[in-house]
Amino acid sequence: MTKGLTDKSPGDIPFIFEAPAKAEWPPKWNANIPGKTVKGRSWKNGKIIIGLADCSVTLMELESASGFEVPLKATVTGKNIFDLAIGPAGLRKGEILDVQQSD
Repeated sequence: MTKGLTDKSPGDIPFIFEAPAKAEWPPKWNANIPGKTVKGRSWKNGKIIIGLADCSVTLMELESASGFEVPLKATVTGKNIFDLAIGPAGLRKGEILDVQQSD
């Protein structure tokens, strides 16, 4: 989850997303272990699920379908949605809440 969001946050900021390999901003995923039930894994073909602050959910593509710390694919601006989230209308700095799954 992204730390510091409120109900007044811009709708295009990533709110909840697949657990990254490390709880660091911007998040990166391990595309070498698709479909495994471990922290940092991606889905098949280098994709992850992201929920935005506007309540929409989408499957987004990683920069590569292989690699240990792979960021999201950049848009035409050269930035991905995590980079854009810390812009003027977004967060002051991007920070991840490292939420643990309970058994």
